[in-house]
Amino acid sequence: MSPIEFKMNNNPKKILHIVRQFYPMIGGLENYVYNLSRNQVLHGYDVTILTLNRDFITNNKLSAYEAHTSGVKIIRIPFFFSKKYPVAPSVYNYLKIYDLINVHAVDFFADFIALTKIFQKKKIILTTHGGYFHTKWGHIFKKFYFATVTKFVLKLYDQLIGCSDNDLTIFKKINDKIIIIENGVDIEPYLNTPKNAQKGELLYVGRLDHHKRIDLLIRIIARLNEKGYSAKLNIVGPDCKNLSCGLTNYAKKLNVQNNISFKGKVSEGELKDLYSSAFIFVSASEYEGFGISVIEAMASGTLCVLNRIPSFEKFLKNNSFGYLCNFSDQEETADIISGMLKTDELTYKKLSQAARNYSGNYSWKSVINKYNEIYNKLLLHILIILMPLFAKLMIY
Repeated sequence: MSPIEFKMNNNPKKILHIVRQFYPMIGGLENYVYNLSRNQVLHGYDVTILTLNRDFITNNKLSAYEAHTSGVKIIRIPFFFSKKYPVAPSVYNYLKIYDLINVHAVDFFADFIALTKIFQKKKIILTTHGGYFHTKWGHIFKKFYFATVTKFVLKLYDQLIGCSDNDLTIFKKINDKIIIIENGVDIEPYLNTPKNAQKGELLYVGRLDHHKRIDLLIRIIARLNEKGYSAKLNIVGPDCKNLSCGLTNYAKKLNVQNNISFKGKVSEGELKDLYSSAFIFVSASEYEGFGISVIEAMASGTLCVLNRIPSFEKFLKNNSFGYLCNFSDQEETADIISGMLKTDELTYKKLSQAARNYSGNYSWKSVINKYNEIYNKLLLHILIILMPLFAKLMIY
């Protein structure tokens, strides 16, 4: 079945989201595009996701077309070259029937869609998702590429959407068309789950990667145990780079292997249970474009201790339900966490509710309304441009 054979709904506004990985893969970027798309379907848009046809982790080949239960249609295309910059020029063959194209993240798709705009003549939007500065790999080359190629191609987009203040700071240097629509988070499942915090139970949720600094979390558990606290850390998320074995050995070296549990990828039900029982959510990440799992933790009523990075500072500025610290400073971090573990039940409940209330600022309802405003503005602009042509045709 070709993409043109998909049945159209009654709304002529056909939106194409382009993202390198999507369902069945699950991560921050994939969840963002999924929730944005399914909510747009509920608002009457005809939504298709175009993505790559292999799972980057397993390398399994995926079906070319799929109709998701959410009402979103999925097209998957082949690619070559590196997974860091997957090249898929056949994307051009799928653009014709859509009214508006929304590219997610800054990669080959972002470059190619911009450079072919003169031929496909579509309104195009780029959602930045932190750019490509998540790791230190190739940092000098990235800075050069950002200041040259990325700077040029972004000028061709009709609108840039940043997901955080950090994105605004980064991309404002090369393009003034960027606005912020902060990440939406599907908080309802966690808001509605009763809190059953177990004192001493810490939780990290996110993929295992070098810049996530899981090793620092393990060191903190060791330091807490040295201070007389029986702390346990659950680590939830896919192991994209086979780091769990080395991290397990590191835990054994520090004699805390029985205090560390690698859960891997878990079901939604298991994740809700882990959030429910966690006393403190922790992240030592050196870089985050946003931090979806942090908002999920807050929605579940979990107190947070986060590394002092720009993306996290906004969450905890003037908020009493968490702390920022430097995770490389074991003493500072262990003192903060041990102090939080002494929180009495009544105080914990008050702080827990404050965290839940704050998470409401990131509901998808608000995000969708802002996206719809931009989409409608751009689509209306197309109509205004075409009106003189329609008038002439009517005369003739």
